[in-house]
Amino acid sequence: MTKLLRDARAFARRAKMSAHRIFAVVEGRNFDRPYYERLLEQVPYTEDARRISVRLAEEIELDGESAGGKSHALQLREFFESRAELKQSNQGGDVLIMFFLDRDVDDFVRGAPPRNVVHTEMQDVEAQILWLGDLKRAVGSSHGLASAQVTKLTELDNIPGSLAALWREWILLRLIAESANAPSTARFAQTSQINKPWYGAIDPAAHAELCSRVATAVGVDAFSTARLLASTYFDERLAAGRSAELVKGKWAASYVLHYVHSTLSDETIRANVSNEALLSACLETIEFKGDCVQRVEEAIDLALSS
Repeated sequence: MTKLLRDARAFARRAKMSAHRIFAVVEGRNFDRPYYERLLEQVPYTEDARRISVRLAEEIELDGESAGGKSHALQLREFFESRAELKQSNQGGDVLIMFFLDRDVDDFVRGAPPRNVVHTEMQDVEAQILWLGDLKRAVGSSHGLASAQVTKLTELDNIPGSLAALWREWILLRLIAESANAPSTARFAQTSQINKPWYGAIDPAAHAELCSRVATAVGVDAFSTARLLASTYFDERLAAGRSAELVKGKWAASYVLHYVHSTLSDETIRANVSNEALLSACLETIEFKGDCVQRVEEAIDLALSS
């Protein structure tokens, strides 16, 4: 069955007439909607679920076009801003159209997000879920482990730091390529293409070849400067205990599964656990409170005052 798409103009008109106070536009199908709905329910302005409507960006057409992902979401934001529709009013009060998007490496490349955009603290929703959730509980339930088995997984809390150190070169080259608007030099959304196997040592030939491609995209003369900036960004986060900000959720989830199975290789545990199963289990453990709620509350207050 073909899904029904709503034109951006009609979407804004409906928002203006709605009893909802927040229309939250998100980019990902798998986890964004349940994550942000539960988060927004803890914010005083939207604590009643009837005041919230979470929509996928791909469900809203702009000039006959729709797509998933951040690019389309940001085009929608620019369209609504150009028509002064990010904040509208009706008899019930103010109605906001806000965009809750993955940070990726935008803080390194572009700086602060534009008006009515809230970024994840981590690189994406999946990384946010792993950071906020109880990873030990999630691993235990997704793999069918006894508590005695979970206690053997002593490095679970340091998964982001371990992976960041292991994939330092992959992460640096991604940052450099993104800064030059040349992310297509490699499939950086996937697991490292220069560590062989994925969690092994760097393959010198693969590393040299990717460095050459990225240097060509950036410009040979600019490559050294770009690498220095990327290294500084990386090292500052590592030194501050913020290594979780350096890794994508998909990367971290895959590494968790690798770590669990390699550590418990002599035991009988559930096989073929997917990233999605792990992330779903982790999402269920999150208690939305504290800083993550306060950040959203502050973003809403700012949007209301604009």
